[in-house]
Amino acid sequence: MSWVRRIFSSMVIVFVVSLTLINLVRAYIPTGRDTLEPEETYTYEIKNVDEYELISENKNFKFYYREDRDIIAIHDLRNGYFWTTGLDLPIPKEVTEVCNAVAKDKNATIDEILEACQPYDARLNEDYTHLTNSLLVVEYFDVAPKYDVKRLPSASPKVTSRLLSVEGKDNVKVFEVKTTSPDLTIKMRLTFTLDGIEVEIKDSDITGEGQNVLASLIISPFLGASGGMLQYYDPFEGSYDRDNLVPKNSPSGYVFVPDGPGALIRFNDYITTLKTYNGNVYGVDPATDSKHAVSDSFTMIPIKSPTLPVFGVTHGDDTQAAFVAYAISGDEYMEIICTPEENTTYYTWVYPRFIYNTKYFRVYNLRGDGYFRLNNDRYHYDIRMNYDYLANDGSEDGYPASYVGMALKYRDFLLENEFLHLMDKTTKNDIPLRLDFIMSDSKKSVLGYEDVIVTTAKNVSTILNDVLENGITNVNSGLYGFQAGGITLGKPYTVNWSNDIGSYNDFKKLINEMKEKDVDISFSQDYVNINGVQVDLEKDSTVHLNEWFPRHNVYESYAPITEFYYTKPTRSAEWARRQTNIFKKMGAMSTTVEGIPNMLVSDYNKRKVVTLSEAKELANTTLSLIREKGLKVNALKPNLYVLNEVDRNLQMDVFSSQFIIQTDTVPFVQLVLHNTMEMYASYSNFSFYTISDALRMIDYNVSPSFVVSQKPSYLLSKTNSMEFYSTEYVQYAPIIQEVYQIVNNALSQVINKEWVGRKVIKVGLIENTYDDGTKIIINYTENQESYGSHSVDPLSYLVVGGN
Repeated sequence: MSWVRRIFSSMVIVFVVSLTLINLVRAYIPTGRDTLEPEETYTYEIKNVDEYELISENKNFKFYYREDRDIIAIHDLRNGYFWTTGLDLPIPKEVTEVCNAVAKDKNATIDEILEACQPYDARLNEDYTHLTNSLLVVEYFDVAPKYDVKRLPSASPKVTSRLLSVEGKDNVKVFEVKTTSPDLTIKMRLTFTLDGIEVEIKDSDITGEGQNVLASLIISPFLGASGGMLQYYDPFEGSYDRDNLVPKNSPSGYVFVPDGPGALIRFNDYITTLKTYNGNVYGVDPATDSKHAVSDSFTMIPIKSPTLPVFGVTHGDDTQAAFVAYAISGDEYMEIICTPEENTTYYTWVYPRFIYNTKYFRVYNLRGDGYFRLNNDRYHYDIRMNYDYLANDGSEDGYPASYVGMALKYRDFLLENEFLHLMDKTTKNDIPLRLDFIMSDSKKSVLGYEDVIVTTAKNVSTILNDVLENGITNVNSGLYGFQAGGITLGKPYTVNWSNDIGSYNDFKKLINEMKEKDVDISFSQDYVNINGVQVDLEKDSTVHLNEWFPRHNVYESYAPITEFYYTKPTRSAEWARRQTNIFKKMGAMSTTVEGIPNMLVSDYNKRKVVTLSEAKELANTTLSLIREKGLKVNALKPNLYVLNEVDRNLQMDVFSSQFIIQTDTVPFVQLVLHNTMEMYASYSNFSFYTISDALRMIDYNVSPSFVVSQKPSYLLSKTNSMEFYSTEYVQYAPIIQEVYQIVNNALSQVINKEWVGRKVIKVGLIENTYDDGTKIIINYTENQESYGSHSVDPLSYLVVGGN
C-alpha cells in the first residue's frame, strides 16, 4: 500500500470513529417502479348469510344469493374466506327512516336508539348504494345531442332482476335483468365451478327495442372492493355525525391491473382525489374513437394499453385470499377500470366494462364542423369471463393468493386452452441477444424525399461479426429501413431494393452468411401505420364510423411526414403474406411483424365492414400462415389473440405507465409468458443500461436488446426516426458486452427452468424461484444484504440452490 493510501485510510478510520452516530447504511427509497413488501395479515369476520339462499356448492365453495340486493356470496371452503359480488349495504334512506322513527319516540332509551340507528356508509347516496350491491350494471346513452351515459344498476328499483335455475344443471344459474327505459332484457349465465364462477352473456341474450342505445355492461363493479367510512348516530345531537367518520374493518391488499408488465394499486387511504385507471384492452380502436383525428408528438410518453384482458384483487398478506378475473371472449371490447379511494367514494374498486356502442363526431365539411351521433347498430359479440379464486400460500395447489398466483393460474388456463404454447427446450447454454439495426429513413429534399442511410447490409455483417468475435454467440436481429424509402416510406406490400442500402443479392448473402453462424436475420416492417406518400389511402386506409380516414397527426417541425393513417385489416394481412414470401425465398429464418400483432383496428368501409372481432381473428390467421411457411414471428408487444403464433416478444415493458395510484410494478406479463416465447426488454440504448436496469432484466427474466447503426444517429434528426437519438455502434459496443454478460451470467443458469415464484424479502431485495429449487436473489439496494447464510453484494444478484 502506498504512503498516500495509508494516510487516507487513517483519516477515514478517525472520521468514522468520531462520527459513530451516523448510519452509513443507505436506506433504499422505493418508487412506483419497485415491488413493495406484502401487506399485513387481514383479520376478517365470518359473513352472516342468514339473508342468503344457498344456490350451489362443491368441494371448494359454497355459493349463496341475496335476492333483495342482487348479491352472490362465495364461501371459499379452503380458507374460510367470504367474497361478495357487492358490498351488501342497506339504503341510507331506509336506515335513517328506521332511526328517526325510534329517535322521535320520547320513551325510547339511548340504547334502543343506538340499536335502531345503525351506522351507514358516507358518500353513498341511494343510487350509488344500488351500484355497490349490483351483480350487473347497464349503461346506456341518453337522448341527443349530448348522448350522456347513464347507469342502471341491477339492484335499483328501476330494474327488474331475478335469478333463474337451469333444468338438470345444479351448478348453473341465469341472472335476468329487464329495463323499461330503454327497453332491454339481458341474460347472464353463471356457472359455478371448482375454480370459482364462469360468466357468460351471449349476443343473442341481449334483446329489446333499446339495444342500439346500450353503451356498455359492467359486471360486479364492487367485487373485492376495500375501504369505506361509516357515519355513526349521535343521540345527543339527534343526528348522524358527518364530521367524525370511522373507517370500516376493510381488507388490506391491492388491485392488480395489466398496465405495462403489471401494476398494483394498494388499498391506501388518500387525502386527495386521484384519477381513475382506465385500461382500454388492446388500445383504442382508431376507427371507432370519438373523433377520427388525434394529435401527438414524438416527445410525448404514450400510455401503455393492456395486452392481456385480466385483472385481480388480493386481500391480506399474499397468503390469504385473492381472485383473478379474465375475459375469454369479448376482450376486444373490454376496459379494465379501477377507481381509487377518495374518488367519489371511500372505496377502491375495480371492474370490467364491455363496450356495445360508441358516441362519435360526425364531420360534414373540411373545416371540421359536425355533431355527435351513435353507431346505427350496436357491437355484436359474446362475453365470457372467468373469476378464479385463490386461497392460502400456494403450498397446496401452486397458486398463492397474490399477483404471482394470479399470473400462474392465468398462464395455466392459457396453456390448457391453446392461447399459449410452451417453447421447445433449447440446447444453447446462453440467453439470446436481440440486436436490431436502423438502416435508413427519409427526409425532405428539394424534389420530394431522399433516403438518409446510416447502415448498409455490409455494415450489418461487420457489426455482427464483431459481436460474435467478442463472445456473444446467441444473436438475432431485425433490419429497419432495409429498402428504398426507409422506415417511413418503404413499401409494406413489396420490396424496392436500394443498391446504396443493400441489393437483393447483398441481403441474401448477409442472411446466408449469418445463418451459417446461427444468427437469425429478419426484415422488419410495419403493416398497419401508413401514410399518403407510401401507399394509396383511398384503397388501403381503414374507414372511421364517420366515413373519414382515421389518422394521427405528429406535430414536429423536422418530421417529413406528419399525418399517419391505419391500414384496413384485410389489406395489412394481404401485405404481410405477400412480403414475407419474398423474405422466405431469400432464406430468412424469421420475420419481424409490426402493427398486426399489437394494433387492433376495425374498418367501416361501406363495401365491407370488418369488426374488431373479425380483425382479431384475421391477425391470428395471418401470423399462423407466416409460420406455416417456416418463418418464426418476432412481434413488438403482441396482444393475447396472437400469442400462440409468436416466437419472440420484443421490447417488453418493464415499467408501468406510472400513474400516481399505481404503487408497485410487477412482472405479471413475464410470469405468464415465461418459456412460451423468447422475451426481450426494451432497447438498452435509451437510458436502460445501468446496473439497476440489468438487474431488472434478471428480475423480470427478459433478455437484453439494442438497436444500432454504423453512422451517428444525428443524421436521422430530420427524419421520422429522430426518436432513435443514440445508436452508433462504436459507442455501444462495450456497453452491449457489459450488459449482456451481467444478465447472461444470471439467467443462463435457469434456461429451460420454470419460473414458479417471486417474493419480496424486503424492499429492494427480490427472490425469484424456479421449479428445480434454483433461486435468484436480486439486490437493488446499495447495501450488503443477508439471505439465509449468504450475503448479496450491493447492486448485485446471487444464484443459490437448484441442480
